[in-house]
Amino acid sequence: MPVVGFDDSDLRQLPLKVGVGLDADGSRHRAASLWTLADARIEAITRGYERIVAGFEPAQSQCTLYDTADGSPSEVDAARIFRRSRANHRGVAERTEAAVAVALIAGDASRRAIHKAVAEHVLLENVLRPGGQPIAGSTPGTAQVFLDEVATETTGVSYVHLGVVTAPVIGTLHVILATAEDADRVLWHVAAAPTQAAAIALAGTEVLSIAQFADAHATTLSMRTWAGIDPRALITEPGDIRAHQVRVRTAAITAPLLASADLYAATAVVDEGQSR
Repeated sequence: MPVVGFDDSDLRQLPLKVGVGLDADGSRHRAASLWTLADARIEAITRGYERIVAGFEPAQSQCTLYDTADGSPSEVDAARIFRRSRANHRGVAERTEAAVAVALIAGDASRRAIHKAVAEHVLLENVLRPGGQPIAGSTPGTAQVFLDEVATETTGVSYVHLGVVTAPVIGTLHVILATAEDADRVLWHVAAAPTQAAAIALAGTEVLSIAQFADAHATTLSMRTWAGIDPRALITEPGDIRAHQVRVRTAAITAPLLASADLYAATAVVDEGQSR
């Protein structure tokens, strides 16, 4: 098990619940939840497993993934998936766990992998061609109302819509960027979800939780994954939210480590993006 203990007993657990998982080598996996400490700790454990899975050494240089639209197989460079392994020695992708997902249920692992892949695809598309649209106000009855109240007590959080993705079978996903000023740096996180409100809740929770970790160097998962991105550069003049039509390919990942823990893992990649 990658997480051998927790280092969160002294952390303030309001307004959000925050968990810190400790690896055997002393590294930490931080996570937060709107709901319970158990949820935050589960997410921390999940992130620990995903880091390990991203370092698996693939048996082949190519991996077979399946199109979500028709199930057709195609080969994908293993370096795009196992980014922390030697397969990625050429630096095809950042050495992160952005392309893999772990969960207790196979379907949840696949869904998590797809959401992570879509978020990355739209984020990097906005790096090349900024199109982020600021979101004004909050929708009554959503988690954003609570997050906005929390933000007024600490630091203001802004939300930017980076785009809406549609893909066969998967349907629609909204990609939201949350940002906040923190002393001499900008905190930010990007998340994808089936609704704008859900994506705001995920991104906002990650950003606002940083203040509770009692660590001036704490960062969000997005900040660690894409350290060179300035989120302020992704915002453009007011206009329509960019729409993307993409092809998504996915596959399960199996390994004795996962089987022994009754866990499932999956990967997903997004290609052939078109936007308007």
